[in-house]
Amino acid sequence: MFKTFNQVYFDFLTFLKKYSHDDKTFQTFYKKNYLIKQTNIKLFIKGWYDNVTCKYYDLIMGENTKEFLEHDFTQVVTSDNSNTILKYIHIFQTKNMDVSIIEEFMGFIKHLTKISYMYFK
Repeated sequence: MFKTFNQVYFDFLTFLKKYSHDDKTFQTFYKKNYLIKQTNIKLFIKGWYDNVTCKYYDLIMGENTKEFLEHDFTQVVTSDNSNTILKYIHIFQTKNMDVSIIEEFMGFIKHLTKISYMYFK
């Protein structure tokens, strides 16, 4: 389960990178994650669980993903000075994307949330 989470997480980062349009802060975040992967790989599942699953599980896993996509993370990402994944989820939310891209985006988020939930329960 742990190995699966990390594979999906890094696939998700690659997906976000594709749509980041060479955003410098995302590039730094992306590289930082690969460095952390070499030293403290459990940090990813713990971070996802604490920052996403515990706070937004019902919004993510519910039938109405539109509610999650329209959730305003502005206060969360501006009050947190770190480069958390929520910051980049928020940025992605604000982009006008094709339905198939949004479905893929939500597929990653649901999968990661489900795995982290099962891991910590």
